Amino acid sequence: METVEGADGDTLFRVAPTRVTDGIAKMASDEAGRLYALALLGIARFLGARVGARDAADQGRQPVPSFVAYLLQVLFPNAGNRLAPKTRDELRSIAETLDEMGSHLPASSPEEALQRARVADRLTQRFKALETEGTEDAALGDYLQLTPKRSYGLASEGELEMAVTNKIRKAKFSAAVKTQNRSPSAGR
Repeated sequence: METVEGADGDTLFRVAPTRVTDGIAKMASDEAGRLYALALLGIARFLGARVGARDAADQGRQPVPSFVAYLLQVLFPNAGNRLAPKTRDELRSIAETLDEMGSHLPASSPEEALQRARVADRLTQRFKALETEGTEDAALGDYLQLTPKRSYGLASEGELEMAVTNKIRKAKFSAAVKTQNRSPSAGR
């Protein structure tokens, strides 16, 4: 657990470890832009069977994978009401930004290209996290992001572990007592 120190060197508080899984973070650091490129391949697979993609192929050109097209043609129709309006708005903003990033001319320098690739990866993972939170498992989305959610506080990691353990024990004990009180032989 990382600590944050004051100007005098005293430990002020601990920062919870990031929730980014090692594999996703490693993939992003090893090859910037890979997560974005893989998402585009996934989008191309989903949109490949769609009418717009067939029309483009009939005209002799490759369909351009589009986050907005995926959002409007695949995700929104299949998610139904499971996505809150605020989530839909954020997904649309991210999709438009990613599509805009992909349509620009190549970067003017290798450093700029690397920075753009990292931003594309970060936005792609946020898009995936929102999609997963709205359609699969709300807690799972946190593990897809490259921008970790941090938890700050005075409780140490050990204290938090003890608190969680005590909470689980109390819940199990309460459940056992309720079960025992419901049994026919409890009142005898």
